[in-house]
Amino acid sequence: MSAAQGRFTSPDPKLFSTRTIGNPQKWNRYAYVLNNPLVFIDPDGLEERINIFYTVSGNFRNYVQRGNTRVTTPGPDWAKLQSSAAKKGFEVLLHKGGTFSAGDIANSTKNAFATVIIGHGNMDPNLRAGAGSNKGWVSTHLEVKGEAITPNGVVSMKDGSATGPSPGVTNTLCLLTCNSSDRLGGAFSMAVGSTVVTNDGGRDGLTNIGTLEVAGFNIVNGLVAGQSVDQAVQTGQTALNQSTLPNDQGDKLNVEKKKEPQ
Repeated sequence: MSAAQGRFTSPDPKLFSTRTIGNPQKWNRYAYVLNNPLVFIDPDGLEERINIFYTVSGNFRNYVQRGNTRVTTPGPDWAKLQSSAAKKGFEVLLHKGGTFSAGDIANSTKNAFATVIIGHGNMDPNLRAGAGSNKGWVSTHLEVKGEAITPNGVVSMKDGSATGPSPGVTNTLCLLTCNSSDRLGGAFSMAVGSTVVTNDGGRDGLTNIGTLEVAGFNIVNGLVAGQSVDQAVQTGQTALNQSTLPNDQGDKLNVEKKKEPQ
């Protein structure tokens, strides 16, 4: 990569695909991140990939509140988004709960354009009843395949022994779990230029998973459409604002950016 020229000095080795043909910005094999470096970075010069990790298995149930009754509604159409994203040069991959490790998440937060984690955050029982926080629920760690990603690094769920360092974030990470703002965001080390989006779960600390899924869908859709991270997060916030569920009232997405030290 030539900093002076703002482009790669050798062509992207990835072969042309239907995604490439459908997006003229990808025809120049020397261009960097679709000529949009204010939104994206690209550690390896290959595909624009967005990984979606679900921390629970099965399908989410999306609700709306009508009076005292919860009514199930269809969830986001990820297949349609994947198809439209492919035409714009993006690969959107969905990873179901129980199929990925802490290492898989770390690889994504290091190399992918964006990593979106949707589902349950886990809470240290010692923090129950709001100890150390003004929230009823505080996500302190993520449990994945026998390990937990914590602010102190990755540890074994079996004996609590350390198994690895905290995953590093080089681009954008969205932690869409119940109240990930207070502690869970600290489980990922941020490189300069990276962004971490967390969810403030309001007074009770809780947010419906279906609502978080819609928020994540909106964020990914915004990124694929060429929005900045801030703009995409605003579209995600719309899902929280429009929710009629009691647990979702007042919930807010927070954006933290790692800047060069002054």
